[in-house]
Amino acid sequence: GIENKPWAIEQPKQLERYAKLLKEQCRGGYCLVFLDGRGLNPTSIAPEKTREKDAHANVLTLRYAPDLRNWIATCFRECQSEKLRWFLRDFNAYVDRKFGFLERSSR
Repeated sequence: GIENKPWAIEQPKQLERYAKLLKEQCRGGYCLVFLDGRGLNPTSIAPEKTREKDAHANVLTLRYAPDLRNWIATCFRECQSEKLRWFLRDFNAYVDRKFGFLERSSR
């Protein structure tokens, strides 16, 4: 599952509820991605239940910049459809315009 929070804040226990539902429906074999556009860690689940960039975590925190941008760039390199490559190029430029400040401010 993916919880996309480009600008909005979380609701109380939001990720905790989502993780519980995924665990029940997927018999424990799940991953919930918290995709944040503000550079913040999730607040609606206990910190010890989340990991950044950990392939074995059930709840994974990713940022628009640089994580989503890096993923888009990887997809662009692997993609063979020129039309999809144009979309990925435009999407990456959009993410950079809207969220690149996070990456630049951490330097």
